[in-house]
Amino acid sequence: MAESKSGLLEALRELKEKEAKSGVDWDVRKKAWLVDVHRLISSIEAWLKPGEDEKLLSVRRIPITISEQHLGSYDVPSLRVEMPGSREVLISPVGTLVIGAAGRVDMTSGPRLAMILRADDGKWNLRVGKSGTGADFVAVSQETFEEALRELIQ
Repeated sequence: MAESKSGLLEALRELKEKEAKSGVDWDVRKKAWLVDVHRLISSIEAWLKPGEDEKLLSVRRIPITISEQHLGSYDVPSLRVEMPGSREVLISPVGTLVIGAAGRVDMTSGPRLAMILRADDGKWNLRVGKSGTGADFVAVSQETFEEALRELIQ
């Protein structure tokens, strides 16, 4: 086969070489992400259990499939939280390939959004405050999660 005059093959070789030198072990990254997502979802379920026990809300775990470059397709749990007044919050992992973080989980209720970002060390941070008003990130805890959930449903 003749070499392309456009240099496409050479450009592709360079990209492949850069990727190989990046040192990212995608299997390790994926496994760590999956462990951390499962832990986060389990923590949220535990935090919401008292509300479930009082029949103030219901929590359903729903598997979703995410497809990411380098990681392929994989299944992760998401949560659907149903509350009085037809309020509903979806807690859904987005993926690991996000700008400024090692992963993201979205909490949505209609058009409202709260983001939970995973740091490189596996710790989760929640954005508090409204966008454009000096929103800050704080460590995810039962207290900060409940505050974000309250803001989403009001």
